[in-house]
Amino acid sequence: MKKLTSTFAFTSLILLYSYNSQFKEGKNESPSSFNLYDTNYIDEFKFIDKFVKNKTVICIGESSHGVNEFNIIKGKLIKYLNARHGFKNVVFESGLTECAYANFYKEKLESKDVLKSGLFSVWQTNSNINLIDYVKKQKMNIYGIDNQISTDKFLNIYNYCFKTYDVDLSNQLSRLDSMLVDLTLKENIFSDTINSNYQMYLKLSYEYLSKVEFLIKLINENNSIGGKELSLMILKNKKYYFNFISKPKIYYKNRDSVMAQNFIELKNKILKGEKVILWAHNSHVSKTGLQSPRAYLGRILNEKIPQNEIYSIGIYAFSGTASDNFRRGEFSINCVENSLESKLYTCFPIKDSTASFVDLKNISFNPKYNWIYKSLPAFGYGFKEIVPIEEYNALILAKSVKAASLIK
Repeated sequence: MKKLTSTFAFTSLILLYSYNSQFKEGKNESPSSFNLYDTNYIDEFKFIDKFVKNKTVICIGESSHGVNEFNIIKGKLIKYLNARHGFKNVVFESGLTECAYANFYKEKLESKDVLKSGLFSVWQTNSNINLIDYVKKQKMNIYGIDNQISTDKFLNIYNYCFKTYDVDLSNQLSRLDSMLVDLTLKENIFSDTINSNYQMYLKLSYEYLSKVEFLIKLINENNSIGGKELSLMILKNKKYYFNFISKPKIYYKNRDSVMAQNFIELKNKILKGEKVILWAHNSHVSKTGLQSPRAYLGRILNEKIPQNEIYSIGIYAFSGTASDNFRRGEFSINCVENSLESKLYTCFPIKDSTASFVDLKNISFNPKYNWIYKSLPAFGYGFKEIVPIEEYNALILAKSVKAASLIK
């Protein structure tokens, strides 16, 4: 018994030493803070180096669209990841077709027009102009992975992408695409399958899809024209859109699955394994997809990409305002008691002009932060329960935010 007691005491001493050593060696450092509004000073992000080293995919979320400070944070992070870690591709939660057009013509367009050509309107903001200026200067690329139409430039893809294969066919597809999209905007078109608009949609979509199949054949037979993989990817998404937009429940349920497939194909076939930054809502970058039943992009990516290569960051605000997704005004963001935001702010106080960054694994051994293992309400289209360490590698909190200034 005496020997057993001595062994237990010795083992406890080793464990205590090991636990304390983790803090002495800096494995559980306090979170880092950074200035929000100095958009040109990026080296204050040096603290992230040890976390993103050897990562090939960095996912950066946001608890709400249309937030000025979230755009600034993401812009600064992207600049740093490009300048210090060689990331040169930014993939947006926006239309694949429209972002392809915006990326192709970005050198000829003003930065605000790049945003208006490619990204959903929630990111067509004055705070993102600075980022696009940087993207153009550093010869970075922007891509989209969404099957949804994000801007009115969706038809421009035919001019630059498909006319080299067959001018007449490209013009016919552009005309049919325009007519089909106009029909999808008709009220109740898909709920009443005997109305004339729906019958016209069926007729035109059949014609369109037949011509797309012929164009795909032309592209596969011609290896001398560049951009083949992206062209095929765009046409595959066009086929999916006009096959399933008439079945809204299926279409929107599968949105994240399509985005994930587009992301993996883009990374592997077009970018050939180059480093990629994903810009999306928190619910799309969270690892389990629990924050939203339909937003499971992050879950699929974490299943397909090795864990030592992917790093997900959720961004939250303690309080403030955000622009409505449909440009109908602003709404308030205010954290609730015992929420993720309140825990972050209580544990890591910050000033109005700063934000805090915390790697969750880095603080996981400290009992003071055991809330990262518990289910907490977190803002994201209302408050949803999440377990922080199961959803993200890291969190960023801004104390006070305001609605983004939208480009007219």
